[in-house]
Amino acid sequence: MSIRFLKYNEIDFIKWDSCISKSLNSSSFAYSWYLDLMSGAWEALVEDDYLKVMPIIYDLKFNYYIMNHPNLINYLGVFSPTIITQEDMNRFFEAIPTKYKIIEIDINKYNALSSKNISVEKNSIFAIDLVSPYNKIIKNYSHEVQIILNKFKAENFYITSGIMPSVFVDFLKQVNYSNHENNYNLIRQLLSLSQARKFSQISCIYNSKNTLIAVAYFIFSNNEVNLLIFAKQNGEFANELIILLLDKFIQENSEKDLTLNVISKNFKHTDLFLRNLGFKEYFYQTIYIDRIPKIFRLFYKRRNKF
Repeated sequence: MSIRFLKYNEIDFIKWDSCISKSLNSSSFAYSWYLDLMSGAWEALVEDDYLKVMPIIYDLKFNYYIMNHPNLINYLGVFSPTIITQEDMNRFFEAIPTKYKIIEIDINKYNALSSKNISVEKNSIFAIDLVSPYNKIIKNYSHEVQIILNKFKAENFYITSGIMPSVFVDFLKQVNYSNHENNYNLIRQLLSLSQARKFSQISCIYNSKNTLIAVAYFIFSNNEVNLLIFAKQNGEFANELIILLLDKFIQENSEKDLTLNVISKNFKHTDLFLRNLGFKEYFYQTIYIDRIPKIFRLFYKRRNKF
């Protein structure tokens, strides 16, 4: 089994997307259209005839190639229709070309890497299976969550979906979701593309005065869905609005063969809320490899949220 390094123009995108679609750990983040949108140009490691694949997104800084990924990609790593072993992971990381002097990526929860020469950080990802009926799922809600949901009902908050991408992005600007105008343009494109491909769902909350106070963006891939964006206005119930949005999503998508994932580090103060909603905690890894001269490490900043 040989692993080949392919430049962007050498990748067979039909075979690539077929591999991602059939993968046991399939993810929207790894499809060619998503990688194109997020990076413009990317490279790849491919085993045999696209049996296993690993996307490589990169920046060029100080004339050094930096392998990383944008914040609108929750994780990447190795994808395959077959089980991915730790030996497979070691082989793929050993095959990364030496021109990449810094490697900083989050790998999906089905990947695991262990090496004395690699820095590995463990991060939480919370997941809940939606295959059961809603009335069974809510039996795992805590008493605190039930109180919060009843409080929102009393306040006449309501949730809807299907708002225009422009309205969604305007709200993000209003709450200063990002410091970079380019990120808003990227999100607008992502919403339009994913909605056209029926890969996503937008949810939003209005208060009793018909004012938009929170939005959420969910992106699907096969049997998994990720909460990718959540933003809210400051106010009395601000920190609890995510509970209302997640509960509504669970209600609408119960009895489907879906797993809903939320990466807690992307959304502050959510760990307890997620546990109280019945989410189970799993872990994924952040991989960091540093091959640059020490002097340049002073100028390299680790990835941050927007």
